[in-house]
Amino acid sequence: MATHDVPGFISANNDTLHDGCWAESGHRLLSVDRIDDKVHFSLYENDGNSLTQGVLPLYEFARAFSGGEWLWHDKSPKPAAIPQLAHVPAAA
Repeated sequence: MATHDVPGFISANNDTLHDGCWAESGHRLLSVDRIDDKVHFSLYENDGNSLTQGVLPLYEFARAFSGGEWLWHDKSPKPAAIPQLAHVPAAA
């Protein structure tokens, strides 16, 4: 089942933010990795072209990517239009 909240942010939802989670909203968002409270992510156009990559603390990530415009999928496979990603290095 999809949700508008980032998986793993609201404990009552009993879901997790893990490799392969993705969201849709005119763009596609793929969470590449979660290390402790840091989320490494890439944002793509619907055609698979990369827009940006980054690393945010979980709280900031959830504030930025939760809400009515984002529909999160944590149990269904990511669309083929989202390429496999290399790990985004943590900011120094």
